[in-house]
Amino acid sequence: MITRQGEILLKPERDVAAGAQRIEVSVFTINARFNGYILCKPHQRLLDVLNSGSSLNTTLNRDFLEIRDVDIFDNRSSEPSRHLDIGYARRSNIIFIGEKQCIDSCRKELTHPMREKKPIRAEIKMPGVILKGAMYAETWQDLPGALHRDEIFLPLTDVELDLNTGDGENRFDFGAVNRDHIIFVGADL
Repeated sequence: MITRQGEILLKPERDVAAGAQRIEVSVFTINARFNGYILCKPHQRLLDVLNSGSSLNTTLNRDFLEIRDVDIFDNRSSEPSRHLDIGYARRSNIIFIGEKQCIDSCRKELTHPMREKKPIRAEIKMPGVILKGAMYAETWQDLPGALHRDEIFLPLTDVELDLNTGDGENRFDFGAVNRDHIIFVGADL
């Protein structure tokens, strides 16, 4: 069972049967925020789902990100304007996605090899919001090296948004920035 604001929700049986993991997220576009959860394969990270386009829904996964149990907010509102059981965000319109928590402890094991990376404090100007956080580069790289990657979504940790949503949805331990929407990046040395 999952609780949300005093309600008790049952896990959909098809999620459990497929062996899916659920990651609770906040998805930001230029004029809206979508809070819900996404399904991913066992031990798959949010960044993998965003960059590879591989999710459990194979019909729309290349262009759209499926979000379930989604509350829809105007960016500066603390109250949702509506709720949907399921929705699809066009990946190219996502500015930033913040990981709130991994439901059902789906991060028990590290399946990806870890190598030492260098954190670089950065300030990123996006349409309608400035994000501050740590980008990661190989130990020999600087900020341009962290930006020059093949992936569309770049990882960012300890994220703080200058957006006042009214409900505290402006800090995330982990998030991903859509590099196609980056206007300016500055290093905080």
